[in-house]
Amino acid sequence: MIAGLVSNVFAFLGIALTAMRVFKTQAPVHMLIAGLNLVLCLLLVGPLGLDGAAYAVLGGLFAGTVAYSWIAVKHLYHPQRGG
Repeated sequence: MIAGLVSNVFAFLGIALTAMRVFKTQAPVHMLIAGLNLVLCLLLVGPLGLDGAAYAVLGGLFAGTVAYSWIAVKHLYHPQRGG
C-alpha cells in the first residue's frame, strides 16, 4: 500500500514534468530507478523473499519521487530561458 502511494505521487510528478515540457531528465531518472531496483532486488529478495521485493520496489519509487521533486522545484524556480 505504501508503494502504491509513492507510485501515485511519482506518476503525478512525472505528468507535471511532462506538462512543463521537461523531457531530457525523465529517461535518466527511469534508468536510475531500474538500476536501483536491480541492486535492491539482488540484496533483499534472497533474505526477505516477497517482502524484500516489495521493499525494493518501494526504494526505487522513493528515489524516483525524490529525483522528480528536485527536478520540478529546480525548473519552477529557475526555468530555462529561450528554449
